[in-house]
Amino acid sequence: MPNQTYPGAITARGTLPESKPSGVTTWNVVGAKPVRYDGLELKIISGTPQRRLATVNNQTFLVGESLPVQVGHASLRVRCLEIRERSVLVEIQGEGTRELKLRSFQ
Repeated sequence: MPNQTYPGAITARGTLPESKPSGVTTWNVVGAKPVRYDGLELKIISGTPQRRLATVNNQTFLVGESLPVQVGHASLRVRCLEIRERSVLVEIQGEGTRELKLRSFQ
């Protein structure tokens, strides 16, 4: 069966896609519900406009860093894509991209 894309299909790790012979493997699972990790909180943004730092839960990030973040009893990989004046754009393992805002600006 050829590789088909279904509306709303979720990509999961596990098989080697025909077009991507990399170390990351994916599955298309029709009807799977997207994973959402609650419990991520942007605590503080600090530093200068040229070199900002963002603290998410228990980890402090520079732009481009990928670090494990504790969420409840689980640890998941979070990558900092952009640090803005009042929010941060992160890529979350198994979920995708999300903007986290400072609590006072939500």
